[in-house]
Amino acid sequence: MTKRLTAILWVIASCGALWLFSLVQPIKSTPPTIPELIDSYILFSLMVIGGSASYHFFTELLSVPINENNQEQWRNMKNIMLKLMLSIISIPLVILVMRECVGGSIAYIVSYMYLLFGFILGLYFSRDLEHTYRALCSNN
Repeated sequence: MTKRLTAILWVIASCGALWLFSLVQPIKSTPPTIPELIDSYILFSLMVIGGSASYHFFTELLSVPINENNQEQWRNMKNIMLKLMLSIISIPLVILVMRECVGGSIAYIVSYMYLLFGFILGLYFSRDLEHTYRALCSNN
């Protein structure tokens, strides 16, 4: 049950994170300007890459066996995945809140700083997740 629950939670959280990233970039003018089109292309590319990475990790999760010896490692991996997803999902949420509630140059500065912080935090959790994943693969 832990393996299926972990995989299902990963898919739901990944889809939620990609959906939130799609909300960050509104197109304000009709027809869209060149900078808006470039921003939209970059965002779309990031979403495609993020979706591909999420699917790849999902298939890797399904290939790792679960048994009595590695139950604790699966729980540990689920906790790390939760922290990773919270750090990733918080990035577009902060950007949306700053854009809608604060506005101006302060919103851009805080959003950019939090973007960097969120990605660094995500890399840290990804490193821990990789170590746990490798330990699971070696305990077949």
